[in-house]
Amino acid sequence: MQHKLQLPRIIAHRGASSSAPENTLAAMKGAHDLGATWVEFDVHLTKDFVPVVIHDDNVSKTTNGSGRLSEMLFSDLAGLDAGSWFSSAFKGERVPALGELLGCLVACGLCANIELKPEPGREARMVEAVFQVVSEVWPERAPALLFSSFSLEQMQAIRKRSDDVFMGFLMNVWDKEWQSIVADLSCVSVHANYRLLTQARVGSIKESGRKVLVYTVDDIHLADKLFGWGVDAIFTNVPSQLISHLTSTRDK
Repeated sequence: MQHKLQLPRIIAHRGASSSAPENTLAAMKGAHDLGATWVEFDVHLTKDFVPVVIHDDNVSKTTNGSGRLSEMLFSDLAGLDAGSWFSSAFKGERVPALGELLGCLVACGLCANIELKPEPGREARMVEAVFQVVSEVWPERAPALLFSSFSLEQMQAIRKRSDDVFMGFLMNVWDKEWQSIVADLSCVSVHANYRLLTQARVGSIKESGRKVLVYTVDDIHLADKLFGWGVDAIFTNVPSQLISHLTSTRDK
């Protein structure tokens, strides 16, 4: 494993998702413009095994199209508008291929937490497609990416593919077996819904040697509380507000 994961305290959730359509190039560029150094985004796999950046497994929520990604070719996404649902100012934004988005991050100097969405029966194919793109686009000199997934099968496929990438274990429901899972998978971090956490739970994760990442926090007072408990990083839809708050607090 790599020795240490270097994280900022604030990570832009799906890019600057409060000021641009989530998981688009505009959202990633916007996060950079707002002062973020890390972003988080989601990856699904098309029918023809192209990894694309979108949260849902159906395109209807964030595009003018419809259909499940697992039943659509990458070429089917080309004509979809992934920006107008958010604002007419973003008309024409597309569902980006992973390679295109990673190229955008490289140009902006951003690093990322990549969440691989569940792909039942296609876990290994998904991981292979993602790692192939990463190997082609992500510079060796750049900070290491952090991978995560709610799917244990997906996590196992990641670790089988590589024994040295950074991985984080995601929890939306508290898993009493988290310690054995993160140990078996050599995870460097635990990513939890903030509602699951107590100061004691944060302490137990920290004592295990893992970093604690929390989602999704947009409230300044809640962020202060969580950082006070020892949380390492927060995923937020409003990165500029939390970055500004932390900067002003530090400067006092």
